Amino acid sequence: MEENILFSVIIPVYKVPYALLHRSIESVTGQKYKNLDIIIVDDGSPDECPQICDEYAAHDSRIRVIHQTNSGLSVVRNVGVKAARGEWVSFVDGDDRIEPDTYSEAARMISEHGREADVIAWDCMADFGERPKRNNFFGKDCTKLLLLNKLDMVDTMMPRYHTATFRYAIFDVTWARVYRRSMLIDNNVWNIPGLKRAQDLIFGLEVFEYARGLYYENKPLYHYVLNSEAASRKFDKQIVSKMTDFCKALQAYVEKYHPDDADFLQRMYVKIMPKIVECFSQYYIPYSQTAGLKTTLGIMRKELENPYFRAAVENMDGSGNTIKMKVFQWLIRHRLYLLLFYVCKLQTERKNKWMRK
Repeated sequence: MEENILFSVIIPVYKVPYALLHRSIESVTGQKYKNLDIIIVDDGSPDECPQICDEYAAHDSRIRVIHQTNSGLSVVRNVGVKAARGEWVSFVDGDDRIEPDTYSEAARMISEHGREADVIAWDCMADFGERPKRNNFFGKDCTKLLLLNKLDMVDTMMPRYHTATFRYAIFDVTWARVYRRSMLIDNNVWNIPGLKRAQDLIFGLEVFEYARGLYYENKPLYHYVLNSEAASRKFDKQIVSKMTDFCKALQAYVEKYHPDDADFLQRMYVKIMPKIVECFSQYYIPYSQTAGLKTTLGIMRKELENPYFRAAVENMDGSGNTIKMKVFQWLIRHRLYLLLFYVCKLQTERKNKWMRK
């Protein structure tokens, strides 16, 4: 295959374990497809990560390293897109890795469907335990998918009902795909600076407001690695505030693109509910181990009255949701906080056990 497509690969780096960082960068530099513009953005990492990145750049002319003060993942990704030289851009997190034929496969898919689609996507492997787990974004029976309708594309990230398991988001990630850069630039589509949780979802939703189409194949080319230092895995006492910021950003998206649309209000509530669940796994449950259950329940009673949370709980149509989400909604709606705590604790323990297998 002729390598006439230049891909810009953006690698955000901040306090990544060295072994994972080496493996991530080498999975990109070792691609069978060589026409790559590799942009590593060091977000002010206070360790040896910046030096490691510079060492790779010294030995590979395709690599550019941008050093900046710590500004957060959203800013890092925006900096990478602005600096990109390729017609197509993609993101590979500094602790993840990709298969050697990722961009040769992406080039093939673009040659076949690039005239119709501005986003080309594929599946991932979840490297959570001893054996990587295959994640089929659209189910095992779906081998290929071409979506040209905006609502169909939005539906992949913001469905009418919560049908995903707690193990995976449906499709609301930034990685495992390539984007036509001109589509992002011309429509002023950026990650929201300062948004610390679920920024991938908001970015993806806005992408699909402008993309001509989405083409997907169920090839597991991306490896999503479980990193204990990642923000989405650590104890976070500020998570309620961060999830509130996410709710505000999601509401702003709905008001901008789908004002006065009751259907999209329902879609918004569906996306907010599992974010409330995350507050338990990353805050309330681990916090109770040191502060005690009584203190934790008192904080829960106050914080779960958050107006964004309550609006989702009170107004979401749960008729098509999973049993787990129906139970969670019912418990929080009736403020059965003690039972709610133990249900979420059991679910968190089961999820962690599954991820370690």
